[in-house]
Amino acid sequence: MPYAIATAVAVPAAIATGVTLWLVSRPQPAGESGPVPAAPRPVSFAPPAPERASQCQALIGRLPANLLEAAHRPVAAPEDRFAAAFGAPPIVVRCDAAKRAVDRTDLVYLVSGTCWATQPAGNSTTWTTIDRDIAVSVSVPNHYSSQGQYIEGLAGAVREILARSEALPYGCRAESGVSGY
Repeated sequence: MPYAIATAVAVPAAIATGVTLWLVSRPQPAGESGPVPAAPRPVSFAPPAPERASQCQALIGRLPANLLEAAHRPVAAPEDRFAAAFGAPPIVVRCDAAKRAVDRTDLVYLVSGTCWATQPAGNSTTWTTIDRDIAVSVSVPNHYSSQGQYIEGLAGAVREILARSEALPYGCRAESGVSGY
C-alpha cells in the first residue's frame, strides 16, 4: 500500500516536471523571439571643469568596450566625451564628479589599485573614487549583482590616467590595514 501511494504521487510529479522542462527548452517558432533588448537611451551630464577636461577625455577614451556583459552605449552629445554608459539598464561613468568625503569609520573598497566609497540611492549604488585628484563616479543599477566586478573593469584606466591624491583617505592608507598601495 505505501508503494502505491508513493507511485501515485511521484508519477504525476515527474510528468509535470517533464512537460515544464519541454515547454521551457523547446525552440521558438520562426518570427518569434525572446526578450528584445532595450533601445539605447542617451544619458547626459554637465562637462567637467575646463582644467580637468583633457584628463577626463583621456579617461573616457581608455575605458573598455564592455564591462563584463554590459556593452558600451551612447551618451548624449556634447558631454559624451566626459561620460560613458554601459548596458541596459545603464551603468553610467562620469568624470570630474563631486568629491566624496569619507569618515574614518566609512567602508571603502580597494579595487585593483583604486580606492572607492559607495552610496546607495534608490535602485542603484554610486561608486566614487576617493583617492584621485579628479573624482570618478560610477552609478551601477542594483540589477547588476557583484557590482565590484564592474568597477574592476574601470579601475585600470582610472589608475593609469588620473593622478592619485597626496592626502589619501584613512581607508586607502597603509596604516589603515588596507593592502595594495
